[in-house]
Amino acid sequence: MNKNNKSSVPDGNDQLTSLWASVKQDRDELRVQIHLAKKEVKDEWLLMEDKWHKVQQRIHLSSSRQAKVNHEGAPDNTGVKNLGASINDHLHESLSDLQGRYQKMRENLR
Repeated sequence: MNKNNKSSVPDGNDQLTSLWASVKQDRDELRVQIHLAKKEVKDEWLLMEDKWHKVQQRIHLSSSRQAKVNHEGAPDNTGVKNLGASINDHLHESLSDLQGRYQKMRENLR
């Protein structure tokens, strides 16, 4: 290899020069794809973190409300019971979605 230009190959070997150019192009393309993938993964992570914090807040609010209802005595009202079930269903759906996204991200990082 030429000491002055580490990215060149020895003169007089057209096959090696051609192979070098091909491998260099593959490397450069992969470097760009990896960079973009990192950004894509980071963007997805930020979206999931936002969703995580929202779910965490909903769980905390739901727990607080449930503790308050249990302490004060819940009215015998079907609407209140359905609201609780609806909130639990929504939380379950949100957590299942997050779990699926985390698994997909883990697989993509392998």
